[in-house]
Amino acid sequence: MRADNKLRKLETLLAEFKRAAICFSGGVDSCLLLKIATDLLGSENVTALLADTPSLPRSELDSARKLAALCGAQLVEVQTCEIDDPAYVANPHNRCYICKKIIFGRLRSEARIRGHDILLDGSNYDDLNEERPGRRAVAELGIQSPLEHVRLTKAEIRSLSHSLGLPTADKPALACLATRIPTGHCITRDLLARIELAEQFLRDAGFKQLRLRDYGDRAHLELAQDDFNVLQNAAVRARIVASLKKMGYAKVFLDLDPLMRG
Repeated sequence: MRADNKLRKLETLLAEFKRAAICFSGGVDSCLLLKIATDLLGSENVTALLADTPSLPRSELDSARKLAALCGAQLVEVQTCEIDDPAYVANPHNRCYICKKIIFGRLRSEARIRGHDILLDGSNYDDLNEERPGRRAVAELGIQSPLEHVRLTKAEIRSLSHSLGLPTADKPALACLATRIPTGHCITRDLLARIELAEQFLRDAGFKQLRLRDYGDRAHLELAQDDFNVLQNAAVRARIVASLKKMGYAKVFLDLDPLMRG
């Protein structure tokens, strides 16, 4: 099915809801969903719920605020408390599920308080082919995924975003900061803040897409293919190492496998 046919199917589905709250992250998928829902149903009938969590970089919080305004949507920022849950802090293999269950549960409650029986998320059709423990939480809480339902792929979502003039069309995938911490290593506010500071420094240094994996006193950098060129400058390399050492990393390692764009 062509992307424009899937879009019409999506619009028909959303029209049936009449009113809805949307789990909004400011990413490619949820931004497209919010834009289409708001244009179709009207801003008075759509609420964007943004989870303000320590694992969300402040730059992404600011970006999400601007994107919600661009879409003409009502934005509600919801403070989540997963960092206070011992099960989440322990960072077990199913941390993503624990996290999503807490966050989406909080958004589910907020949606109901605001009179929304329907809560939507931005899961897309490609997500079915990936291991995403958070999907279990989405199913358990009765959250609906219309992009997935009409079989919109990531590529099609980017294409539709381009046609609608959304600045997220080419936005790289961004996983939460907690994904930078190895399983079994406890998650703390200070650790998340250090990772956020380090990654922001690296972006300011010229890297466009990256991950910094935190192994205590070791930082492992994962870069997109195009960003390897930045490291050809010896002065830039020296500045990166010196700055990361000031943040508490004794050693800085580079993963030679390029980070793949999602």
